[in-house]
Amino acid sequence: MNSSIKLAQEIHDVEGQARALHQLGVVYEQQGKFENTLKFYGKSLNFSDQIGYLKGQAHTLHQMANIYVNQRKINDAIVTYKEALEIEEHI
Repeated sequence: MNSSIKLAQEIHDVEGQARALHQLGVVYEQQGKFENTLKFYGKSLNFSDQIGYLKGQAHTLHQMANIYVNQRKINDAIVTYKEALEIEEHI
């Protein structure tokens, strides 16, 4: 996966970087490494924000909210789900 990120960086593919970072977050989520998951989802979200990639923003925020639920951070989950929903409504 790191090679995907590196390639996307080399060709200045910001959406590709966002997608690759998101997928790396998914891998960490499957391993139960939620802090790493949130770190990579956050990086993915930053790239998606940079280019206005709304679908990526909404999807990543939804996934982040799921992690907050698993961590029993319910207030964070609610706020993040609402952010994802607001974006989805504009797509």
